[in-house]
Amino acid sequence: MMKLEEKTKKQLIDELRALKSEMKDLRKAYQEIKKSEEVLRQSEEQFRCLADESPNMIFINKQGRIIYANKKCEELMGYSREELYAEDFDFFSLVAPETRKLVYESFQRHLQGEEVESFEYAVVTKHGRRIEVMITTKLISCGNESAILGVVTDITKRKRAEDLLRRERDRAQKYLDIAGVIIVAIDADRKVTLINKKGCEILGYNESEIIGKNWFDHFLPKRLRNEVESSFEDLIEQSPSAFEYRENPILTKNGAERLIAWHNTVLRDDAGKIIATLSSGEDITKRRKAELQIQHYSQELERMVETRTSRIRELQRQRSESEKLAAAGRMAARIAHEINNPLAGIKSSFQLIRDAVPEDHPYHSYMDRIDAEIDRIARIVRQMYILHRRDQGISSKFSLIDTINDIMAMVSHSAQERGISVEIDIKEKARIVTVPEDLLRQILYNLLLNAIEASPADCSVKIEASIYKNTLNVRITNQGAPIPQEIRSSIFEPFFTTKNDLANAGLGLGLSVTKSLVEAMKGEINFMSEPGKDTVFQVNIPLQTQRKIRELSVGQ
Repeated sequence: MMKLEEKTKKQLIDELRALKSEMKDLRKAYQEIKKSEEVLRQSEEQFRCLADESPNMIFINKQGRIIYANKKCEELMGYSREELYAEDFDFFSLVAPETRKLVYESFQRHLQGEEVESFEYAVVTKHGRRIEVMITTKLISCGNESAILGVVTDITKRKRAEDLLRRERDRAQKYLDIAGVIIVAIDADRKVTLINKKGCEILGYNESEIIGKNWFDHFLPKRLRNEVESSFEDLIEQSPSAFEYRENPILTKNGAERLIAWHNTVLRDDAGKIIATLSSGEDITKRRKAELQIQHYSQELERMVETRTSRIRELQRQRSESEKLAAAGRMAARIAHEINNPLAGIKSSFQLIRDAVPEDHPYHSYMDRIDAEIDRIARIVRQMYILHRRDQGISSKFSLIDTINDIMAMVSHSAQERGISVEIDIKEKARIVTVPEDLLRQILYNLLLNAIEASPADCSVKIEASIYKNTLNVRITNQGAPIPQEIRSSIFEPFFTTKNDLANAGLGLGLSVTKSLVEAMKGEINFMSEPGKDTVFQVNIPLQTQRKIRELSVGQ
């Protein structure tokens, strides 16, 4: 019994000691709690002081109720804190209807542990005034429950400024869009930062397809990119005034090129550094084509005027020449008529005298000379008569080689005296021709004799003949001095000669008669004579068909 009592007493002492220790721990824990509560109270007091001094609205939302709102909330929203803290106060009544869904979804995401970035929405005050705000939220622990701490910034002024800026930008864009030229801004990285409607239309792209793209890589012909980009670099880095105006093509979406006349300036930052270029460009493709066309038409008109003037001069010259030739022909015909009869009598009488003079007579050697001179006078008379009578003559088919050989026999004496060799080149097709033989014989005789007399001693004369497109082409070339420029327009005129220094000079009728005969056969004659080159006379005479020969024969 005593032992049991002693044990119980001992147990009680141990329990008292344990209880005392627990009491001590409780007092210590209580002191720590009181200390923590004081720290918390001070922290809350400090938070409230800071929150009330904040220029932003700050609130804590717990389970859809506002459990804290700072002084700024009362000032801006028009509600007292008691009204905001009331159990029946609807937090979402503060949010503009069109943004309630956005705020609700953001809060739900927060409560699910997601991070939510700052976003903009609108609130409505107690008096119905709308305020544009930006909210930043954070999920916090409040009384063992999650709550949302929100910091709301009034951005109404900023939004108004942005709206004003946007309206001004839109107005400026409208001005740019109604401009009839391209407006484009290119930054220092060569990227397009602005382009107007006209620029999009000309390039064939939407604005979104252009903004941000490298201007030089996407909108310039490849062959010009380096050159134009080099000018851009100079514009950015050096004197802008040197590049205020420039013309270069751009490349459209469909691959076509448009020529643009650019007026360029630069944009600077606050420090005065050039950060971009601003250019206005006029599409001058059609204008330049029109200018080139006008220039072409102008040149063509000048050419036509020059051609017409030359033609008028040529017609005037031909008329003057025809009048001279007609007058000379009439005079020559009268002279030939007056001389021909006496000359025939002289010729007949001389034949009688010649037969009467024996070969051993001292003056018999003059007989051939007199006979040659009478023939020469007869030839001159015949040429004078031809000037008046320009009949085409009857065409016949004959050997051109035989005719040329006959003419060579007549001029061989003159050629031998001067040491002139004559080369003959007759193409196969030109060996047999159909033209008036008598007229062609006279033409070739005059031109060949003229070439021999114009050639220096010991040189050569060449006669060539060919047929091209039913036309006989004859070229007679000599190595004499070129025909002076000042007399070229006169060499076919009657009685014009440069052989006055020759003992056997004629009347200057050879080339005039030749031209008349060629024109009578519907042909043409021209010459080429340049310093350092041979002189060439060329005659082109259309060949006659057998049917044409019969028609001409009947007509004559």
